[in-house]
Amino acid sequence: MSLWYYTPVAIHLVCNKVKSACSGVLLFNGQSSEHYVLTICDVTFPERQSYKLTAPLLIDSSSVSWVPLELVDVRYFQEDNDGTQEQSFYSLLKGFEKNNTFKLKPSPSERLSVLHLKVPERLREDISVKQLFDVNLLKPFAFKQSSLVPIPTKITIDCCPFSLTNTALFINHKLFGSVNYKTKTGQLYFSDVKYLDDTIGSAVTMDSTSSCLGLVAGALSKTNGDGEILVIASWDTIFGLLRYRSFNFSSPKVEQALTTQEAMSKGWYDPLASVVRISVNSSDGCFWGSGVIISNDLIVTNKHVVEEHSTINDLTISAPYSSKVLLKLSDVKIVSCPLVGFDLCFLQLQKPLATMRPAKLCDSYASEMLSLQVGMPVMSIGYGLLFNDDTSDLKPFVNEGHINKIITRHLEDLAHLEMTMMIVSAACWNGSSGGGLFNTKGELVGIMTSNGKLSNGEVMANFTLSIPINIVSKCVKMLRSGSKPVELQTTIPTLWSLQNTHDNIDISPLAWKL
Repeated sequence: MSLWYYTPVAIHLVCNKVKSACSGVLLFNGQSSEHYVLTICDVTFPERQSYKLTAPLLIDSSSVSWVPLELVDVRYFQEDNDGTQEQSFYSLLKGFEKNNTFKLKPSPSERLSVLHLKVPERLREDISVKQLFDVNLLKPFAFKQSSLVPIPTKITIDCCPFSLTNTALFINHKLFGSVNYKTKTGQLYFSDVKYLDDTIGSAVTMDSTSSCLGLVAGALSKTNGDGEILVIASWDTIFGLLRYRSFNFSSPKVEQALTTQEAMSKGWYDPLASVVRISVNSSDGCFWGSGVIISNDLIVTNKHVVEEHSTINDLTISAPYSSKVLLKLSDVKIVSCPLVGFDLCFLQLQKPLATMRPAKLCDSYASEMLSLQVGMPVMSIGYGLLFNDDTSDLKPFVNEGHINKIITRHLEDLAHLEMTMMIVSAACWNGSSGGGLFNTKGELVGIMTSNGKLSNGEVMANFTLSIPINIVSKCVKMLRSGSKPVELQTTIPTLWSLQNTHDNIDISPLAWKL
């Protein structure tokens, strides 16, 4: 039997006739009968607001019933920044906001707080309000400790977006996606779910379970328009702020989520260990991208990551969870792609490195036939969007998606058709370039190259253009055999520049003679 039960709620706030809204969760303890209404709020003075909530149980076909709330407690996230933690939730967000690199929406991190509200005791006997404390009408709920959450994890967000527009329409709205990243200290998660107005404070649960990871705290948006990522405050962080004895993590009945090191110690193959970050200091500025280890003496990346700079002053290659730089510029030789026209480049090590963890390649006919088909699931791994100075906590983003389209072309005259481009929905951001696409067996099926943009300039993170594994394998064989570079048909670079490669022919109706 569950100890806690919950229902998602919509919360409206009013101060000096100014209305605002957020989502939240009503928690009810089935043993003690105590209840908590929890949310994350971004208003300037929470103590001056009046609050009310509604829930799916309070809405019928013609009316929405609102229950007034009492404010019990306000805890600001910046209060947790007392220096006792290596990385608090607040200090992590401030790190992203500094130098105007990222902007937290809907409001800056200084205004973020956890609110504890409650339904007044005098109203709990109301026939409508009683439903909120009936375990037969509520959903089971369990707090999930961050150390038990594997990455990636599929999630569902119970929320009420656009609440001030139409609460009855949007209450109990579901958002689906994945948690793609968690910090070393477990204070926060990042997700590929799109942030919507008034969803701050929503409960985030693991798919098909009652386990809740935390509450939505907003979204970090890149100020240059390169993309945004949803921010989730873990229960580890929220418990640390509230310090309520009623809240604790139950003993897990499932195996802990394995870290990369644990997986490797068990002899399990982990594709994360095969994806590296490449940092470039050039005459054009400082940039970074990703790469995939092909063997203990070869790394593949994109040409635009390392070759399209005037002069490279320094280059460093870092591996996940390693506090030391793996390789420097003097350790590698930059080798151009032998199939001229593809955005590929290779880093040839001067000496093989035994500690490298090469990726498994999906280069057998059987594997390609199974994995490289439209609709098949893929996982993207790359160091996109965020540049983490702390290499001891260096981890790539891990995103799930599917193959949307496979394009085939003739590479040379009289050659047979070959896979030339893949479009996938596994996310790619600025910095993911050169990262890997992997199938469900962890085999490398492609290299991320770029993503799409809408006409208004908005980056489409889930529209990822990738080079298929057959092209990478062909290049590696050419490099190993010393083959000369091959100039491809002009349609290949034209294709990758997304220009039209076909002639347009208008079919006209036949002119009939009488």
